[in-house]
Amino acid sequence: MKYPLTFYTNKFEPKDFAGKTFGPLILIRPSHKDDVGLHMHELYHVKQWMVMLLLFTTFPIVSLFYGMSHGMIVISILMLTLGVICHPLMYRFIEDYRLICELESYKIQAHSYDDGVDRIPLFAQYIAKYYGIEITEVQAENMLRG
Repeated sequence: MKYPLTFYTNKFEPKDFAGKTFGPLILIRPSHKDDVGLHMHELYHVKQWMVMLLLFTTFPIVSLFYGMSHGMIVISILMLTLGVICHPLMYRFIEDYRLICELESYKIQAHSYDDGVDRIPLFAQYIAKYYGIEITEVQAENMLRG
């Protein structure tokens, strides 16, 4: 089963990325439509976003069962908003969080292929080169293998 919010397009930046997520949406270049590992990588980013969303929506959902005052409604709206934007903000501004997200996603991607090709060195190169993370390829490879 394919994830229903996956769209195949070339209309996203950066141009040298094969895929990108925006919250629950996955964008993949048409040239990579059959890349199972890439789909799994991007789907894992959606899951990371969903975890943050769920963490921040627990309070509003629980408070529905206990009745909501005007103050509770305001707090609930703020928490829902934070749930939507928390992962993208943390990913953009916290280098360690971005590193963890990419390591997890590339590990999933590396294990999604059954052709016997070791893609870990390539993925380590991507992490060191494209994500604005101060890490060497060797360090990234060791973390991907660890």
